[in-house]
Amino acid sequence: MTAPQFDQGRHWRAKLGFIVLSNEETVEDDVFRLAPPGVGVHISRVQSADEMTADTIALMRNNLCYSASLLLPGIPLDVVCFTCSGGTMAMGEDVACAAMKEACPDAQATTVIGASIRALKHIGATRISVLAPYPPFLNEATKAHLQANGFDLMAYHSLCYETNAQITNTAPEFIYERAVEIFRSGSDALFICCGALRSLEVIDRLEQRLNVPVIASNQAMMWDCLTICGITDSISGYGRLLGTRDC
Repeated sequence: MTAPQFDQGRHWRAKLGFIVLSNEETVEDDVFRLAPPGVGVHISRVQSADEMTADTIALMRNNLCYSASLLLPGIPLDVVCFTCSGGTMAMGEDVACAAMKEACPDAQATTVIGASIRALKHIGATRISVLAPYPPFLNEATKAHLQANGFDLMAYHSLCYETNAQITNTAPEFIYERAVEIFRSGSDALFICCGALRSLEVIDRLEQRLNVPVIASNQAMMWDCLTICGITDSISGYGRLLGTRDC
């Protein structure tokens, strides 16, 4: 009788853990779509509410460590990532990463907004136009965070939504049209902030129309996670950042 044969499993290149909001419908689809062969995508959810308020963000912060602990217990992850930009900026990136590291000490902890900042710097952008969906208190936090990281906001436009459902159900064509409308000449890049927006579908078209790189939250997040793992596969159809890995 032949002895059992073992290999490294399907996820032999990297294991990525993502913490998404309990009522989120976009991020999970996007990360599975973007993951190259041999890269595992593992999902946990953190308790949240449809309305975006200071109280609901506090709820996320208090449960983030527990949610991270549910990602492949006993099996080391390469990266663990919190996928809510607004929540991260409101609670602080250091707070979010510390909570994830407590549960996943062997993994590199990152966040979607941290990934977006690194992606914008990678392409050499300093002057940016920004499209976001947030209510007023998160808009102020977003502007302050981007400016603190050295970006000149040539334009900042918010859809001023109050609920996650509004963000998730915004049609990609509307995102495209509004992005074209708010983009300011002289910007080095367009940044579409928030992983719940279905922006993957329009990145390529926007780059062709605006003739600048477009950074969108989930695209930047996957780029960052793969970069941390030393994976440099080109992934076509989602902008220059992933398509060439060299902007």
